[in-house]
Amino acid sequence: MVLPEIKAADGVSAVDPPADPKEIAKAQVDGQTSSPAVQVQAQGDQQASGEGEEQVYDEIEIEDMEYDEEEEVYTYPCPCGDKFQIFKEDLIDGEDIATCPSCSLIIRVIYDPDDFADEN
Repeated sequence: MVLPEIKAADGVSAVDPPADPKEIAKAQVDGQTSSPAVQVQAQGDQQASGEGEEQVYDEIEIEDMEYDEEEEVYTYPCPCGDKFQIFKEDLIDGEDIATCPSCSLIIRVIYDPDDFADEN
């Protein structure tokens, strides 16, 4: 008796064999492959290893942020009620991700690194 093939919502068959590690590595480099099982497994591997693009809540121009000269920190209101923050030193070092100390949201700060080049 042959059972009908059942596909999950993500297109992976319940009977698909595990993906070949070489195919997974190729999928991680290409971002594409013909096998949905390889794509799903590669995505899971990237998430587990911390690779890939960070999930950014929003992109904010530095001009729209408030600057505290005493603390040398730029802030921007977070939906949770706290504030995203990124220190001037981080911007000098080329960082562009501001974090909220109260929740897991992050934003990308849009700025010109040349504006901070003299600070080094």
